[in-house]
Amino acid sequence: MIREWCIHGLCWLFDGPLARYGTHNRAQTHSMESLVDNRQQTTRTVYADLFARHGIQLEGKVVMELGCAHGYVLAAFRALETFTAIGIDRDERFLTEARRRYGSIASFARSTDTTLDLEDASVDVAYAIDVMEHLSHPTEIFAELARVLRPDGKLVIYFHPWLAPYAAHLGDILPFPWPQVLFPMPMLYKVAEARYDRATVGELSWTRRDATGAKKPNPYVNGGGEWWVYLNRDMTLRGFRRFIRTRTAFRVAREERLGFGGSRARLAKLARPLAQIPWLDEFFASGVFCVLEKR
Repeated sequence: MIREWCIHGLCWLFDGPLARYGTHNRAQTHSMESLVDNRQQTTRTVYADLFARHGIQLEGKVVMELGCAHGYVLAAFRALETFTAIGIDRDERFLTEARRRYGSIASFARSTDTTLDLEDASVDVAYAIDVMEHLSHPTEIFAELARVLRPDGKLVIYFHPWLAPYAAHLGDILPFPWPQVLFPMPMLYKVAEARYDRATVGELSWTRRDATGAKKPNPYVNGGGEWWVYLNRDMTLRGFRRFIRTRTAFRVAREERLGFGGSRARLAKLARPLAQIPWLDEFFASGVFCVLEKR
């Protein structure tokens, strides 16, 4: 009980006095369009710069996005460079929306948890942004990625390691960083369930409202329906490196760790260099960018 009240207390602090240091940016959750705008802006200002800095060019190539969701990141890249664009996702609802929005500039195909519906050696560049930590069968998917990539193809990964500030993916209901490091996940979901019940519709993101605008049933009941199925706890920074080295046909050619610090609080930026220090990087690397090549 005391630990649960500690979680409630941290939520109060990071919803109020310490909001600028928290994980929740409400401006991103008002609508689907606000999410699309935010993600496309991030693509233009962050992801595209990372790709260029590490020598990843898309112009004239066959490019596949794994976990494309509604296709907004792929479309943002396509607006910057001309290439053959392929979006892959396991959720047909996302793909239907992606085809509606961007079907004129990209093709979209459904995957399973273990397979990609693409021909052998048909892709020059494959990338996955905010997907690695959600793969339930990473070994099989990486075998498929090796199959569809051409011999000199590149695989680009950007992900949040499990011990990173935002890795619990509960920022819309528990706004403080590192919740999964400080508390057990079942306890976090129990508090999230209680906070969701008390929240008004206006306090919730658009993803938590149905077609009529009413609050959806509580998504945090009973641990959110087996949260460990879609959050891979093995994907710490070192766990990821070990996985690539021992269970895939790839090697890490380039790696960059992006430091935690945010953009809304100047003082928080002082923590960013900690992402470059061994062992501390597990906790202060809010994102990891890697370029992988076939061995």
